[in-house]
Amino acid sequence: MAGLSQYVGMVRSPDWKPILTGAVAGLEPGEQVSVIFGAMIPHEFFRGHVMTAELVPLLLIMDHVRWRYRTRAASRSAQIPLAPRMIIAVTGRRLVIWAARRRWRPGNVVGDLARDRIIEVNCGGTGSRPDLIVLHLTDGETLTLRVSATQAAELARRLRQAA
Repeated sequence: MAGLSQYVGMVRSPDWKPILTGAVAGLEPGEQVSVIFGAMIPHEFFRGHVMTAELVPLLLIMDHVRWRYRTRAASRSAQIPLAPRMIIAVTGRRLVIWAARRRWRPGNVVGDLARDRIIEVNCGGTGSRPDLIVLHLTDGETLTLRVSATQAAELARRLRQAA
């Protein structure tokens, strides 16, 4: 596959070849993908609480609604179109973002983020979570993405090259 040096998948990603083919086909002429990966807006699910089994479905629904709300809030604050689950391709001049469907299949192209808007990339987030990458943007906003924990450091390194 021309123009693609490496890709990183989220856990349980079945087959990245159609995603890679679609990513390369959807780029502008001369644009090459250096890395492609799955990312999510982080969840804040209720962990460690004791509750009755009847409340679990309600809490899952509430968490899903809050997750979508956090995604919209992050999208507005960073001025970047986002989706709760995304497939992101890093090219020479931008990050191209697709909405991810079930089993990490690419949906519609949501938008892109110019690489010159990224001024710093941190791995690990505000806590000690190794699966978070924090992008600091030129307008002072931050964007936190959850990626595969085993690949977070490598992705942060590649995104720092973009900054």
